[in-house]
Amino acid sequence: MKKLLTALLLLPLFVNLIAQTIGKPEVLISIDDKFLQSPRYSPDGNYISFTEENYKGIFLLNLSSGEIKEITDEPVAGFGCSWSGNSKLILARTAKFENNKRTDAVKLFDIETKQAELISDYKPHLTCIPQWDEYNNSVSFIQKNELLRTQTNSLKKTMGPNSIPETRLLLDGTRLVQINSDNKLLNIDPVKGSQYLNLALSPDKLKAAFEVYGGNLFVMNIDGSELIDLGKGERPAWSADGKYISYSITTDDGQQYISSEIFQIKFDGTSKVQVTTTPDIIEMNPCFSPDGNKIVFND
Repeated sequence: MKKLLTALLLLPLFVNLIAQTIGKPEVLISIDDKFLQSPRYSPDGNYISFTEENYKGIFLLNLSSGEIKEITDEPVAGFGCSWSGNSKLILARTAKFENNKRTDAVKLFDIETKQAELISDYKPHLTCIPQWDEYNNSVSFIQKNELLRTQTNSLKKTMGPNSIPETRLLLDGTRLVQINSDNKLLNIDPVKGSQYLNLALSPDKLKAAFEVYGGNLFVMNIDGSELIDLGKGERPAWSADGKYISYSITTDDGQQYISSEIFQIKFDGTSKVQVTTTPDIIEMNPCFSPDGNKIVFND
């Protein structure tokens, strides 16, 4: 079976605030017996990163040449990995499995040299997804209820001064953790008694979209205020201007997905649009291009 990584061309978002499909989706990659998933545009629009089944490895598609480059083959590296603002580095949590025990580390990968910089040693129970701080000058993550924030040799200032918002938000396992200016950790529970997943911060790091396990998709300020229920939805991703969120709505039969379509909504819950209506394609993990005119997804 061929598994596809697909780009969907959209009308510009400023046209009546409605996105519409233009023509058929363009297949970017099709590899026999490979499940390709979680595509993400680089901020400069030159690359798309993606991963394989079980989030094994990180790969790059050069959109100009069509070349595919393997950055790493490490387990789970593709889960929650993210680009630096200058499109030169990818931040990831990687894993090792030895004697049925798993340990994790945080790494930075240089996309040109493919060299990896180890930010944290391999240790058990690293459940936090590492996150770029504002302006991409440093990296934050939580290990054993301790906030670790580091500046590394590879990090270069890309935009603005070396500062971070007074409040930050990280996903540690299934909990949302708020960090204040004193670097104190506070578990927050905006939807009482819930487990949280797929946290996506807006480009300015001031708003957060996230899913509730078994529930809906939500948006709020990172300080927990102005919670908005967007309804059913999965895998949110922000547009580069921070105004829109793309996501999918899936159905399953209890064992596998049987349908999925892509939607788009303004961050305040208005202007919801169903972008795709394709019963023969299961569109998942959507991501806006930097100019907002395309969405890439996997089938």
